[in-house]
Amino acid sequence: MRRSALGPRDRRHRGSGALAVLRPQGHDSRFVRSLPFAVLAATGALAWSFFRMPRPSCAPPDAEDLEKARRFLDRHPCTASPICLMRDKCLFYGANGAALIQYARIRDRLVALGDPMGSTHSFRACVSEFRQMADMHDLVPVFYEVAEHNLHHYHDVGFSLFKIGEMAMVRTADFSLAGRRGESLRHGVNRARRESVTVEILPQPLDEVLWGELRAISDKWLATRGPPRKASRSAAGP
Repeated sequence: MRRSALGPRDRRHRGSGALAVLRPQGHDSRFVRSLPFAVLAATGALAWSFFRMPRPSCAPPDAEDLEKARRFLDRHPCTASPICLMRDKCLFYGANGAALIQYARIRDRLVALGDPMGSTHSFRACVSEFRQMADMHDLVPVFYEVAEHNLHHYHDVGFSLFKIGEMAMVRTADFSLAGRRGESLRHGVNRARRESVTVEILPQPLDEVLWGELRAISDKWLATRGPPRKASRSAAGP
C-alpha cells in the first residue's frame, strides 16, 4: 500500500474515489506581510478623523435669522440687502454685531458675496474675524465682488487680490435706448412689451408660498436653456 504525507498547511478534499492535495502558493505569506500596513492605514484614518478640524455649521437662515438680518439692514441699508434675504447663504456677524457678511461654503472655501455690510468703522475687524473663523476650520476665505475703494482693507488683513472683471456704472440722466449702441437692449425691451411682461419689486423676505411659485417658474425656464453661464467681477483671497 502506498502512503502519502501532508504537511500542516496542506488540505485534502475527498470525494468518491478521488484525492486532491492543495499546496500553498505563497498567498498566505504575502497576506501576513501586508497586515501591518493595513493596520497602520486604519490607525491613520482613525487618527485623522479624530484630530481633523471641525467644519463650521452653515445652515440656511430660518425665519428668526431673516428677521434679525432685516432689522440690521434697516439700520444699514445697501444695494445687497435683497440678496442677503434670499435664504441661500449663511450670515456672519462680526465686530460685535456691527457688520454682516453673507457667505456660502463651496468645498474647502468660505465664499463671501461682496463687502461686509454695516458700519464702515468695523469693516476691517469683520473681515479679520471672518478669516479667523475660516482658519479655525482649515478652510480658505474668499471675498467675491469687492469694491475698489475697499481693497486696501483686504490687503492689510493678508488677502491676495485678483481682478477678474469691472463694475459698470450707468448715468441714468443720459441713458437712452436710441441709436446703434442701444439696439440690442431696445429689441429686448420691445419684445417684452409685445409679450406683456410686467416688472414688480417685492418686499423681502418672501413667504414660502411665493418662493414655491418662483421656484416653479425658474425650473421651467431653466429646462429650456443650456448649461448655466457664470460671470464674475473681482475676488480677494488669502
